[in-house]
Amino acid sequence: HIEDRKQERAKRHRYNALKKSWTVDKILVKMEPDFFAHGAMRNCFRMKKLSNFAHEDWEHAANYVAKSYIVRQPKDTYFDDVQLQMDAKLWGNEFNRMNPPKKVDIIQTYIIEMVDRKDKPVFCVEHLIEGDYIKYNSNSGFVSDTQRRTPQAFSHFTFENSAHRLIVVDVQGVGDLYTDPQIHTFKGSEYGEANLGVKGMALFFATHQCNPICRMLGLQPFELSSREVQAGDKLAQLAMCTLTKVATKLVRKPAEAAASADGTSLTRLKLMDMADIDALSVLRCAESLPANVQRVISSDEVKALKHKQKDVPETPPSTQLAGEAGFQRVPSRSSSSSGSDSWENVRKKDYRDAFEVLGQVHMEFALYHELGRFAPDGEPNVLDALFHVDCAAQCGHQVALKTISQIYLQLPHDVLPGVMAEETSEHRHQGLRCLYQAAECGDRASMVCLARRLDSGEGLLAQDQVKDDLDGKISSRSWSLALEWYQKAVAVGEEDHDSLPTMGADTNYCVLARQAEMYREGGHGIEVNKEKSVELYNSAAEAATAAMKGKMANKYYVLAEEVAYGE
Repeated sequence: HIEDRKQERAKRHRYNALKKSWTVDKILVKMEPDFFAHGAMRNCFRMKKLSNFAHEDWEHAANYVAKSYIVRQPKDTYFDDVQLQMDAKLWGNEFNRMNPPKKVDIIQTYIIEMVDRKDKPVFCVEHLIEGDYIKYNSNSGFVSDTQRRTPQAFSHFTFENSAHRLIVVDVQGVGDLYTDPQIHTFKGSEYGEANLGVKGMALFFATHQCNPICRMLGLQPFELSSREVQAGDKLAQLAMCTLTKVATKLVRKPAEAAASADGTSLTRLKLMDMADIDALSVLRCAESLPANVQRVISSDEVKALKHKQKDVPETPPSTQLAGEAGFQRVPSRSSSSSGSDSWENVRKKDYRDAFEVLGQVHMEFALYHELGRFAPDGEPNVLDALFHVDCAAQCGHQVALKTISQIYLQLPHDVLPGVMAEETSEHRHQGLRCLYQAAECGDRASMVCLARRLDSGEGLLAQDQVKDDLDGKISSRSWSLALEWYQKAVAVGEEDHDSLPTMGADTNYCVLARQAEMYREGGHGIEVNKEKSVELYNSAAEAATAAMKGKMANKYYVLAEEVAYGE
């Protein structure tokens, strides 16, 4: 009996997620020497903590679980785990403010440091949860077949209400009392190795199906192609099968005591304690489509891709589910409530960032489809990959805009390299618009490509296709506009030397030399300016010298002299 064990002194470290601070106090505990259950990464020990108001009454002391890593970890890892769970608890409180059918809670956890033991080991401690332990979703796309709506809606809620900056996944526990969640963030650098960043967000939405709670909360459905919507159930089954296989491999060890002496199941505390292992295998690998694969997308296929899922209404009538568990949708919360400032600031923050993250998630979706991650046979899914690249482009994602422009304009590209769109006037229109937007987003290659088209007048939009101001900027030859984009490309190259091409006509010295030629010749909206031409030729020569191109540098110096002293 644990009550008969010797009591030990411990330091308790508690984290306040609102204040982002730690407090330390002293407590008395009793802990069993042998673990009664374990997961893939941690052992679990029974523990009792003496209440400050109890006088040596160990028999009635509360039951706890103390968890320690099987493989020795730095103490900071334990503190990071507690910080993650307490931050997730805040999101549970925020979810409950919306008055959902069932409230959720994430169990309180803290660190204890055993001061009387050698090396003062630390443990993560939380109350022992009584009941059936269920894993509702994972951090790699697994969704439980329990048909529970609240856990899935909670994860979706955290994504939307954080302006896409994070998502709480790996939701598991007893009923709606959760423990050991994981948080994916758009940076992917916080909360340990199990934070898969936007990759993890994409994996969640690959199997998530919006339910009535998502709709009553007004959560925006994640855009999927009609093919993906139809395949949603199959994807969930695929993720579940993958997780089951990994779990089987993990628990089949020589010491395969899946239950302790009192019958406690391993899965009750946590079966998968380490990012579900499977997630590590779905990070983008170096493989891609074979270079010789060519897929020409027809106009009809492109139009079909534009039909995004519409089967989930954004906000259904409030009477539609009025009788469901007494749910009443709550309007926006008052900013004057206690501790609400940080949440309100998140909501009011510039939503351009939110769209940028959404674009990154769509791009990860596209990469997964390119690798065949969501196909049972592992074959690349080109059409759905292109759908998500298009969605990312609509979110203003720079790489997506560049890729769409290259696909529609039949230019070489790195993402989906074997795919080209059929050459039509409509595709050219879309490609040129995306090219212009990619250039505006700061992509140097797009700037140079756009400048060359405006420079030569080739490959521009037909006059009868001009519909707005943007179209007007890509419809006729204009050296003045070309010079603007050339100058921006040079400026980008000077700020970021890693972006400079190592060869070809897009190098800074070539771009500078072309500007010099334009000022030397004049026409198409600009006048001859020999002084400017000489200056640019000299700059081109200096850039060529820096690039170790001595012959080109000499050529530009000669041209500068010709312009300066007469031809």
